[in-house]
Amino acid sequence: MKKVYFACALAYSTQEYRDEVANLKDLLRKHFEIGDFYGFIPTADPKIIFEHDINQVQNCDMVIAECSYPSTGMGIEIGTALALNKPVIAIAKNDLEVSAMITGNSKIPLIRYHDTQEILEALKVYI
Repeated sequence: MKKVYFACALAYSTQEYRDEVANLKDLLRKHFEIGDFYGFIPTADPKIIFEHDINQVQNCDMVIAECSYPSTGMGIEIGTALALNKPVIAIAKNDLEVSAMITGNSKIPLIRYHDTQEILEALKVYI
């Protein structure tokens, strides 16, 4: 089973978005081993968060980045994965803008979705 690191916006996202991400990760766990990010814990030591999340990227087979909302940290994780020659697949909701740093990168396919079930079907092309 492929080990996937799932990256997404956390610090400036809504609780509703975080709940959607948790549900999506649960869905993906049925098909992949998911390396979890440290999580949104405002009181956590930033150094521990950085080391944990970068370690997850270093030890995964691929990164799936949920790009519906911007995130500096996710950008660092994507850049790290690309520097390590790990495949990165971006996903985003149909109606939201995605950074040109993602859409302009020919190494990163972008999967648009309306509901999470569409993601699994689309991922089959890349895995």
